[in-house]
Amino acid sequence: MKRKLTRREVLTSMAGLSGLALVSGCVQALPSSATTPAAGDAEQAPGQEAVTLRVFFGANPEEATTRQTIFDQFTEAHPNIKITPEIPTQNTTEALLVQVAGGAPPDVVMAWELQYPILAEKGVYMELSPLISADLEYQDNVLTDFYQSHIDMYTWKGELYVLPEQNAAVVCYYNKDMFDEAGVAYPPSDWSDTSWTWDTFLDACQKLTKKEGDEIVQYAWTEAWWPPLSAVIFAYNNGGDWFDRYQDPTKVTMTNPEVVQAFQFYSDLWNSEGVATNPEQWEVQAGYQMFAAKKAAMTLVGHWFYPEFSKEEHGLNMDIGVFPIGPNGTTSKTDLGGTGMAITKLTKYPEAAWEFLRFECGPEGQRVIARSGLFAPTLQSVANSDDFLGSHSAIENAAVFNTAMENAVSFPIGPAWDAMADRLGRNLDALWQGDTTADEALAQAEVEMQQALDETLAG
Repeated sequence: MKRKLTRREVLTSMAGLSGLALVSGCVQALPSSATTPAAGDAEQAPGQEAVTLRVFFGANPEEATTRQTIFDQFTEAHPNIKITPEIPTQNTTEALLVQVAGGAPPDVVMAWELQYPILAEKGVYMELSPLISADLEYQDNVLTDFYQSHIDMYTWKGELYVLPEQNAAVVCYYNKDMFDEAGVAYPPSDWSDTSWTWDTFLDACQKLTKKEGDEIVQYAWTEAWWPPLSAVIFAYNNGGDWFDRYQDPTKVTMTNPEVVQAFQFYSDLWNSEGVATNPEQWEVQAGYQMFAAKKAAMTLVGHWFYPEFSKEEHGLNMDIGVFPIGPNGTTSKTDLGGTGMAITKLTKYPEAAWEFLRFECGPEGQRVIARSGLFAPTLQSVANSDDFLGSHSAIENAAVFNTAMENAVSFPIGPAWDAMADRLGRNLDALWQGDTTADEALAQAEVEMQQALDETLAG
C-alpha cells in the first residue's frame, strides 16, 4: 500500500529549488478508469469547445479518491471540460518545476502555504484577482465566506494567487481510555481555557506514562509531525515569536526567551522527563502509528490524520483538544496552515481553469471534502455545517478544528522558507538528542536562518 503523504514531508521537501535543473519523469496520471470517462463521453454544450484540464496535486490514496469525486461532479456539470489528474511520484514541487521549465505545466495545481511564495516569485501562478473581479457571484457570495486569515495567507505582495481549500491547523489528539484509566481530566476543547497549563500538562504526562519494570509500555506523548514545528506550537503557546513578522519576514528571532523556553520544555519531555518517545523511537515507528497503536496517549498533528486514526481497525476511543499554555502565554494557540488551488500562468485554458477552481474551492467542492471527513474545509458555512461536523463520528469535539482559526498564528510566509527550514532542522538534531541546550541550538539556528533569509531578500 502506498505510504501516507505526511504534511511534514510536504513542508520540508523543498531542497534544491533555487534553479530549474531538476529531476524528471516524476509525474503520473491516474489510471484511465479514474479520469471520468462518463464525463468525457457526455454531449458537449453547443458552441463550446471541449478542453482537457490537467490538475496536479499530491495525495495519498484516500485523498485521490475524494478528489476524484469532486472531478466527477465537476465534469457532470461541465461536460465540455475533462479532467486529467496528475499525482507526482517524487518531490511535488520539483515535479511541477520540471514541467514549468519544459513549457508545459499543468493547468491547475495544489499549493501549500509555506511553498507557494517561491512559485509566485518564479511566475508559476496566475494572479486570481482579475478572474474574481469578473465573477461577481463568486466574489460576493463565496470569497467572503472563507476564513479571512486563509485569504490573507495566500495573498503575496498584494496579489491573491491561491484559493484556500484545506484548513490544516494542528490540534491535540488524545486517547480517552488512557486518560480515564489514569484518572486524568481530558484536555480542554476551549481555546480560551487557561486551566490547561504546562504544569498541568506535565502532571498529566507523568500519570499517563506506564512502566513494566524498567520498560515504558505507554507514553504520554509522541511526535507525529516535524519536531521543529511542534516545538514552535509550544512557543506560540508561551507567547513566543520566532520572526519579526510572519508575512514576508525580515528578521529571525529564534533566541526570543519565550521561544527558547518552549523548545527546551518540548525536548525535555523525552530527554529528562521520560514521558515522550525519543528520536531513536521515531525512526522505528512513526508517531502517528504509535498513537494509532495505543502506545501513546497524546500527539500533535492536524486534521489530515483523522481518517487514519478513525479507522475501525484501530479501535481508538479518542477526541481532540487544545494545547497547554506556557508561563508567558495567555490563551491556547495553534498554527495557521492549509492547502489551496492555483492556476498556472501558462495554461491555455484560463476560463475553464477558473470554472474548475471556483467549483473545487466553492460550496460544491467543499461539501464533498466535508462529507468525506478527509479535510477541514476553509469555507466557514461548510466548516460549521453538519456536512463537516456530522462526518466525524469518531470524535465529539470536531468544532475545535474550526475554532482554531480564531486562535491561529501564521508560519513565516516567504520564498526563504526552504533554506531556513533546512538550517533549522540541522541545528536542532543535537537538542533533540539531549546533547545541547535550546539556548545553544537556537542561537546557531538563528544565525544560519538569518543568513538564508538575507540572501533570499537580496537575491
